[in-house]
Amino acid sequence: VVRLENAGPIWTTSRPPGHQTAAVSVGTGNAEQPMGDIIIINEETGSIYGASGYINEGSHERYVSVSVAHPEQAYRSLTLVNHGTLIGDVILGSGPNFVELGPESWTWGDVFLGTGDSVVTLWAGAYVDGAIRGEGRTNRLVVQAGPPGEEPEIHWAEWFIEGFNAFEIASGHWVFPEGIGGRLRNGETLIRRGAALELDGIAELDLETGAVLAGNGTFIGDVKNWEGSVRPGESIGTLTIVGDYTHDADAVLDIEVDPSKPAGDPEEADLLYVTGKATIHGGKVQVTLLGPATYVSGQRDFTILKADGGVEGAFDEMDVGGELSPFLEFALSHLGPDSVTGADEVIFTIIKTASFSSVAETPNQKEVAGALDDMADGAPPDDMVTVLGELQTLDEDAARDALDRMSGEIYTWHGRLAQQAADGVARSVRSGRIPLTRGEDRLWFAQDANVVVLAGDKAYAGGQARTFAFTSGYALLQRDSGARLGVFGTLMSTDAAMPRRGSAMTGSGWALGVYGRYAGSWGYVDGLAAYGSSGYHATRDVTVGSEARRAEGSFGATVAAAAADAAFRPFDTPLGRAEITAGLTWMSSARPQVKEGGAGSLSLIVDGARADSLQGRVGVRLTPAPMKTLMGMDARPWL
Repeated sequence: VVRLENAGPIWTTSRPPGHQTAAVSVGTGNAEQPMGDIIIINEETGSIYGASGYINEGSHERYVSVSVAHPEQAYRSLTLVNHGTLIGDVILGSGPNFVELGPESWTWGDVFLGTGDSVVTLWAGAYVDGAIRGEGRTNRLVVQAGPPGEEPEIHWAEWFIEGFNAFEIASGHWVFPEGIGGRLRNGETLIRRGAALELDGIAELDLETGAVLAGNGTFIGDVKNWEGSVRPGESIGTLTIVGDYTHDADAVLDIEVDPSKPAGDPEEADLLYVTGKATIHGGKVQVTLLGPATYVSGQRDFTILKADGGVEGAFDEMDVGGELSPFLEFALSHLGPDSVTGADEVIFTIIKTASFSSVAETPNQKEVAGALDDMADGAPPDDMVTVLGELQTLDEDAARDALDRMSGEIYTWHGRLAQQAADGVARSVRSGRIPLTRGEDRLWFAQDANVVVLAGDKAYAGGQARTFAFTSGYALLQRDSGARLGVFGTLMSTDAAMPRRGSAMTGSGWALGVYGRYAGSWGYVDGLAAYGSSGYHATRDVTVGSEARRAEGSFGATVAAAAADAAFRPFDTPLGRAEITAGLTWMSSARPQVKEGGAGSLSLIVDGARADSLQGRVGVRLTPAPMKTLMGMDARPWL
């Protein structure tokens, strides 16, 4: 940052022709070195005098008070604030430039803004002897007045400006002469709260292509909106026209509405207030819904245009931003050739046309939608007002997805996970005890890992579940006859993901049990019984429109399981053997009530549940004779 604050006189002497004779010169003169932020403040007692000289050979004599040293000098920004006196032109570079000419300041000369985008703030009482000229794509003129006295003051903008396409009336009552006022027909004009603007020498303000009239202030005079846009508020507020308003076929009235505000609140909707008559020859009303979504019960009316002299005619089109909702409709009192005319207000209306249950298709969706309809018709908790409002603005598919995410479907998987864990324990016990309990090898270890993909359909979400079991056992009794009896313990872990519902569940636990086996040349019969306990943690990411919350619930569960298997060997040869197998597994798991937290009223209280299953299986097992591996070990694969 380069900063110059001046409270006294700065002089310069004449230079040879071809050199700018600026009292304050910015840059190196060759434009090769870009600069950062440049701040020049000329205080009330400051004076910057440009000396007599020639800008270029053959040009007329000029004075330059502040200038870039090279026309192509680049910088991040340049701020020039003048509260004192500048004698000579101000020549700035490619910007962006911020120029403020304070009250009682004197600028003797022209202000050249260069090709950068610039903002010029002129205070009432600022004297500019020359012109203010902008060449950039966007140049904004801001006019300000100090606090009014006992009598409101009217300020005349007697400056000459060129190249401006945006105008801001920040404070005060201003009169723009024709030279400035004529530029409003294609520019953007913002009148802030408490400020007023009128035109001198122009009968009315015509808004043509690209023109905008916006703000919370007052325009004094008639307005004819041919192809422009009128935007009351900043963002929500009232724009007053002291005169008549005409809205043509290619014009737009841009309105913002906030249904979250109580009825009658001045910030519930933009308002265009016309003291005269409003005449509508078609055109468009563009409505943007703001604020947190709010549930609409029945209908809600918003006044968006009021004319003391009455409203005549109707708009051709209304567009409400956002997706089309199956639960809401929007209406406009003055829309189409059959609409009401002659009233003094234009009313925008939001109408509830359907319940949440109207889009529900699956059992889960219907249950959730019914509960939400009951809640909405009563007195919903404060944190559900936004949820209900968000749901009311969604399209059908998004609404069904939100209903599914609220359902808590992940908890119905607990029985499946318990069954999968029980199967894993049974597999690890069988694989561990059979090969290692020979002779005196009574202690054995085994593990089992399994992944199950659960298919989903329209009604229910699919997903993936993984289980892991590590089991250790000890044979208390084993006989050469093939009879064995032992005990075992298992550590288990489980995790499941249900992406379509934004849900997941993880768990870990233990199980203790006994096993037995009787085997002979004809086959074998074995069985096991176990009891265990696990802890689970579930998460649900519930998304309803822009409302996103995470619900979490933890619970403990118990499981009891028993399994029996038998195999019969029709033949057993040196080349291999075949077995006909059959098995039966019983499992019973109990889950207590779960109270979720973290998601406010979207957190669920899940009823306790018991899951019981009986699973049978039959098959054929083919086992070849043992074979040697490359490591010299025996391997006996089976199918």
